[in-house]
Amino acid sequence: MHAAAAHALDQLSPREREVAELVAAGQANKQIAATLHLSVNTVESHLKRIFAKLEVRNRAAVTAVLVAAGKAPGPGSRRGQTLFRFYVIDC
Repeated sequence: MHAAAAHALDQLSPREREVAELVAAGQANKQIAATLHLSVNTVESHLKRIFAKLEVRNRAAVTAVLVAAGKAPGPGSRRGQTLFRFYVIDC
């Protein structure tokens, strides 16, 4: 999935990639807007384009693509605090 995820990220503009990385870091739209000196509406527009280009429906899926591409810390890593954990159950 690493190559496929990296290819998907190549479709994003540099600004969209910045927004996606901040989403993966757990920032809310208002925080992203403040960090990048944008309006919240602009952040929402970027997110709509990110979702369409990555063919995902939510912020968690954006994060999963970045983790798979090696562009965001994986589950359980410590950057500030853990945002989420995945548990794989072998059936």
